[in-house]
Amino acid sequence: MRGLASALVWAVVWGVTVGMVVVPQQHRLLALGPTSAPVLLGLTSSALYPGVALDGGLGGGLGGLAQEAFGLAPAAPGPLGAAVTALAPLWHLTTARDKSGDGGDRPRDTRSHG
Repeated sequence: MRGLASALVWAVVWGVTVGMVVVPQQHRLLALGPTSAPVLLGLTSSALYPGVALDGGLGGGLGGLAQEAFGLAPAAPGPLGAAVTALAPLWHLTTARDKSGDGGDRPRDTRSHG
């Protein structure tokens, strides 16, 4: 970060978007197995935290090695990271396939609507 204003902008963006992956994942799990909800959510959380820790350690370590190997300033990889982050949703949208068989992109609601 080059200043307080940019740090605040990123803090707001992070705060607003950090849960965007977890909540839909939990919703899908609950739709697939409503009677096993506590176990499914517990297993998901148990897998999520080590995954984040491992990814953060590997990403930070590899990023530091790349900066050292290529003589990059600490802020130099920022635009590349931003570009990858911007392309990730586009890649997902073009490669995701509907596996439910109903033509939609969401799990079917199995609850009774009577």
